[in-house]
Amino acid sequence: MAPIPKKSTVCVTGAGGYVGGWVVKTLLDKGYRVRACVRDAGSERSAFLRQMAGFSTGDLTLSVCDVTKPGSLDEVLSGCHGLVHAAADADTPLEKRPEEYGTTARHVINSVNKARSIVRVIYTSSVASIMGDTDPRELRLRPTIDEMRYPDMSCERRVNGYVEGKLQCESLFLEAAKASGGRWDAFVTNPTDNIGPVLSRTHVAVRKAYTPWHCIIAQIIESGKVQQSYGYRPWWIVDVRDTAEVHVGLLGADIAAGVQDGEHASRYLVCSTETIYVEDIGSRIADLLPEAGFDTGNLAVSGNDTEAVQLTKLDLTELEMRAIWAGCKLCNTKVRAAVGINFRPLDTSLRDCVESLISVAGVRPSLAKGMKRIAEDMCHTLEGLARPKLDSTVVRAATAEEIPVIDVGDLLSGRPGSAPALAAQIRQACIGTGFFYVSSHGLEQQLKLLLESMKEYFDTPETDKAAASIDQYQRGFRGQGFDQEPGCLPDCKESFDVGVDLPLTHAAVAARVPMHGPNQWPSHFPALRAPTKTYFSACEVLGRKLLAAIACSLGEAEEFFEPHCSEAMVQMRMFHYPPPPEDQIGQFGSSPHTDYGMITLLAQDPIGGLEVQTLGGEWVRAPYIEGTLVINLGDMLNRWTNDVYHSTLHRVINRARKDRYSIAMFYHLNADTFVTPLVGCCADNELPKYKPIKYLSHLTSRFEEVLKAKF
Repeated sequence: MAPIPKKSTVCVTGAGGYVGGWVVKTLLDKGYRVRACVRDAGSERSAFLRQMAGFSTGDLTLSVCDVTKPGSLDEVLSGCHGLVHAAADADTPLEKRPEEYGTTARHVINSVNKARSIVRVIYTSSVASIMGDTDPRELRLRPTIDEMRYPDMSCERRVNGYVEGKLQCESLFLEAAKASGGRWDAFVTNPTDNIGPVLSRTHVAVRKAYTPWHCIIAQIIESGKVQQSYGYRPWWIVDVRDTAEVHVGLLGADIAAGVQDGEHASRYLVCSTETIYVEDIGSRIADLLPEAGFDTGNLAVSGNDTEAVQLTKLDLTELEMRAIWAGCKLCNTKVRAAVGINFRPLDTSLRDCVESLISVAGVRPSLAKGMKRIAEDMCHTLEGLARPKLDSTVVRAATAEEIPVIDVGDLLSGRPGSAPALAAQIRQACIGTGFFYVSSHGLEQQLKLLLESMKEYFDTPETDKAAASIDQYQRGFRGQGFDQEPGCLPDCKESFDVGVDLPLTHAAVAARVPMHGPNQWPSHFPALRAPTKTYFSACEVLGRKLLAAIACSLGEAEEFFEPHCSEAMVQMRMFHYPPPPEDQIGQFGSSPHTDYGMITLLAQDPIGGLEVQTLGGEWVRAPYIEGTLVINLGDMLNRWTNDVYHSTLHRVINRARKDRYSIAMFYHLNADTFVTPLVGCCADNELPKYKPIKYLSHLTSRFEEVLKAKF
């Protein structure tokens, strides 16, 4: 059968579940229209689907149906081109699952045959239908875990209705596809142990003894305890987002399905090949999120009576059982070739899982002794000033859609047409969070040298640094306490600030125009000067080119901002965020704020700490990505576009208890530039939201308010 092209309509059963929800999101992200099958469209379980962007645009519709009932999918599937059957009732007793799963599969197949429009079905099975109920001793002879393996249903070790039910459904779908005479085809996915971010609080509402795997992780971070499971087998990790990618990839893959080479021809084992033992998960979580203070480093792993009995029956010791499982070889060659996927690293999946369990699902972690005090009050004030709590602000990493990475290599090289070519990507980022990363910026070496030098500079005595304190030109050293947003404690950071280096004879300097003047340099540390000037010059060029691309994204010519850049008031601040004192844990390194100007170009070190507020009000991390700079829009560009582009609240919290360093270049335009909303950014008959304002007036007022500047 031909693959299902984007913009086609795909039905997803089990859409309110963990895997099904991610399949829905991934389909929407890939440009498909989705009919999500749920039992109650207005329930809490369906709330996260209603909050997806596609729901408001009509690309996502919620269809109420019970797939266990005959004919429930008939109307839903009409006009659909594909079906992902991810529904599986976890509440059904194990012994009844073969019958119920099989009955449901037959109902679904009957609806597919009636629809006539369906050309491809993806059935979500499990690794359990590949090796569940396998005698571990057999694995010594055949250790490879791939699509050609099937469970031994005669195995006396364990009779598992889940395994039997999944196997039955696989056969039913593949046989029905063959019987359709080529009208529709079917593929089976066999995911291993899914972990990764949850999309809803309801995804951890039901906890089983052993699964789902993300629920076991919730148990670990809540209590620091876990029960041994599955015959001492390690977890075979796969990220739930990758599982969803495979489902969507198979819908659009130009590959043949069928049973001519055995049923396994249409099966796909979905796994990353990375493994971890349950007793190691606690310490891995503690290593990945040291800033959170989780009390999981010494995970209490209790025994399992069932597994102990099996060891006795098989006449194996625990060490022998572990050795057998350790010798298994997971094979994902087939699925990688079919859909071209690169699986996420285990650490990424585990960290994102834990962060989402806290921020999305509301799981309350068990904290180490030193963190107990912080958890007592989720949000308190100190002398009326805002002060965050670490446990309440452990946030997930931003998605690639929220803060995308944009390659600017062609733009920097001067390739003709490169600025207009980036317009669509930049516009999408600017109407979203107003943040994006840029790669291929060519500043790696200059940045490396400057970071090395400024680390040495900030390590010098306070009295030496203070000798070059901030002057009337807003150049020099600012110690801790200088930066203070209204209503917040002073920021826990220090900086050294420079700008466009103008001689005293320059007309603007002689006329005492604020923000114009020569740089000053620390006499006790002259080594800072050269790398600062080199990086400043290179970064200034990048900023100017980015403004050209932003102009194109607004439908203007590349040169639109050029007349306002002839005397641009570019500034650069080198920041040091020291670890906060014990009595100031949770103090902002940089309080929530928006930037004042056009755009900011930020270089951050691997310590991280930058957090951004999404349009929905959620705080997300903008993590360090090697080889990139972070770009965000400032208030003046927000004003110029009449709020079409966003200047977004962001903050810094140094959670890592280590010294953090960053460099921010603020690209400001000429002092005499008047900023007024563009006509193209105002809807028909809509008046501009902002009056014209002189650029310098806005900038100096913000400096006076936050930086205590006097002009």
